[in-house]
Amino acid sequence: MMYKGDNIVGALINVPIFVGNFSVVTDFAVLENMDAYLDEGMGDVIVGESFLREFGIKTRRVEEMITIYNGNDEVTYQMVQSHLRLKYHTNKQCNKIPPLLKVSDDDKMNEISYPYQKLKGFYQGVLNLGPNNIRDASMEEWLTRGQRS
Repeated sequence: MMYKGDNIVGALINVPIFVGNFSVVTDFAVLENMDAYLDEGMGDVIVGESFLREFGIKTRRVEEMITIYNGNDEVTYQMVQSHLRLKYHTNKQCNKIPPLLKVSDDDKMNEISYPYQKLKGFYQGVLNLGPNNIRDASMEEWLTRGQRS
């Protein structure tokens, strides 16, 4: 299969992607009509081992755990486990199931008893990205309103 490049809606540059307490600045393209490129049973997002190494992510697939590292800080998530009831759910339905977030021993020592206490206030000011980020008004309009310009 050869990619022809005719399904790119737009490209975004220097966009911070937030996962838990961490952010990664990345460039990506917004695509539509990916049906020709999807394999049956493929999830919405697939990242390779090189991505995981680059951004300090370790997975334990058997235990369905993912740990994200940033220096000495880390967050561990337990992924939603497969269950016969979930076998017939679509990816969209499964993505709405919240993962189980673990509180580490260090967090407990810092009197954090609920996993999302660490995140409180973390995203304040996130939309003020600064001059290093390129913003395309028409792309923002399309993303926020779902309309093509």
